[in-house]
Amino acid sequence: MRTLAIKKGNIMIKLYFKTQEENDEVVFLEYIPGEKSGEYAIRHIEESVVTSNVSGGIGILYETQDAMEAAVPFIQLRQSAYPTIAEQLDKLYHDMTVDKGNKTGTWYTAIKAVKDAIPKS
Repeated sequence: MRTLAIKKGNIMIKLYFKTQEENDEVVFLEYIPGEKSGEYAIRHIEESVVTSNVSGGIGILYETQDAMEAAVPFIQLRQSAYPTIAEQLDKLYHDMTVDKGNKTGTWYTAIKAVKDAIPKS
């Protein structure tokens, strides 16, 4: 398995996936990237933890490990293409000062350009 760490600055998005055990029990697993490229661990995790982390915005739940692995390159591409948070805030500030807090502002056009260039599917 390749490294699937999704980290930008101090923010780590936790990745979870479901798997079926032999007895048809659904088990939730967390992907944990290691310090070095290629290192990782996978651990069982309680469904309530997954549910709260996903609804709280710090996690993404995938139906399978394959689905998780397929989605990660898209996420990493988008993250690396977006302007930094500081640059985005600066764009928003300047948009607001010239009354362009709509779809004509520099922040919106920069974000839309990334979304158009790297679509979800």
